[in-house]
Amino acid sequence: MRLSFAFVVVLVACVQSVVRSQDTLPSIESKRAERKEFQSLEIFPARQGGWIFPVAIPPKLVWRDPETASKFALSPGFTVRWFGPDLQEAKVPDQGGRWMALVEGTAPNQTPMRRGFLRYRLSSIPPRRLCLI
Repeated sequence: MRLSFAFVVVLVACVQSVVRSQDTLPSIESKRAERKEFQSLEIFPARQGGWIFPVAIPPKLVWRDPETASKFALSPGFTVRWFGPDLQEAKVPDQGGRWMALVEGTAPNQTPMRRGFLRYRLSSIPPRRLCLI
């Protein structure tokens, strides 16, 4: 009788753990969907054609979909570090050439988020061509 009672106790414990794991399954799926939605958020230049920018207008990076970003409490939710042609860090691009923007923040699940972008700063405003007709 003792052996069968112990077997029943073990069986009940196993069934309870299976039921608990099935209860957490929707939670896991919702977290997975939330993570995919966060990963699909895009950061892009606020000004159209902002991949190449003139001297007077330093680039500003923003979320493409600010409403979804605010759902994750991200407004803007990131910092931008600029690295120049010689890989020297600067607050804003201050000379012409290729610049790398390193975007850093925290994802909703508290893991670090990092994204990198390349931009090009014009060294000066090109002179307008005269058209003689």
